[in-house]
Amino acid sequence: MLEKEKLFLWRIELAKAWKKLATKFVLPTSMCKVCFKEISPQSWLHLAHPKAKICSACFRSFSPHFKAIKLDGVTGLSIYSYDEVIREKLYQLKGCFDQEIAPVFLDFFRRELHWNFRKFVAVPAPSWEGDNQLREFNHVVEIFKVLGLPIQMALVKTEHIKQADLNFEKRQEVSQRIELSANANLKGKYVLFVDDVLTSGATAKACIHLLQQAGAKKIRFLVMAKTEKPKEKRKKETNENINTGIR
Repeated sequence: MLEKEKLFLWRIELAKAWKKLATKFVLPTSMCKVCFKEISPQSWLHLAHPKAKICSACFRSFSPHFKAIKLDGVTGLSIYSYDEVIREKLYQLKGCFDQEIAPVFLDFFRRELHWNFRKFVAVPAPSWEGDNQLREFNHVVEIFKVLGLPIQMALVKTEHIKQADLNFEKRQEVSQRIELSANANLKGKYVLFVDDVLTSGATAKACIHLLQQAGAKKIRFLVMAKTEKPKEKRKKETNENINTGIR
């Protein structure tokens, strides 16, 4: 009887050991922050990016394009076109205060972008402090903090005006409403200016000029999305129609 009990206990211990070993090789499941469906850990995208908080299907709907841009001689990069999908999800973050969705925009590119800008300190475009307090977070910081770069709040907005409410001429006056923070410390540093959307470029240009005045050694900029000019939009729609067989 004693031998049977020993054998039984030995089998229990063996089962525990196997279970512990097996958990090391089972990929954890997580939920997509966009569609709330379970993310398949076996997809190629998630094998390469296991920490991503967005599923493959939702990621494809975002349509990243990576477009090089130059503003006043400074090189920059936009990741998406500001289309309906990006507009809706950005409103979900900014207008609905859904902080949980912030990482999905850059999740699949975090390692590559971190490597490309590893020497840089990120400086977010300024947002009105009252809006930050209402949301309880700064949406630009939340989008770009996944890159793992040091962040310095070197720019401040001095007047509460929404760019979306201004016409082109008024947007060019944005430099009058942005200034360097009293705590800005950018002299001799590599600076990456980051923003959610690039429209006319007026805000980015004003911020870049201030960063130059602050003594930044090198400046680059990275925007999550860029609005398309009517000509660019028609070209994109034509290409999409050709790709889908629509005439």
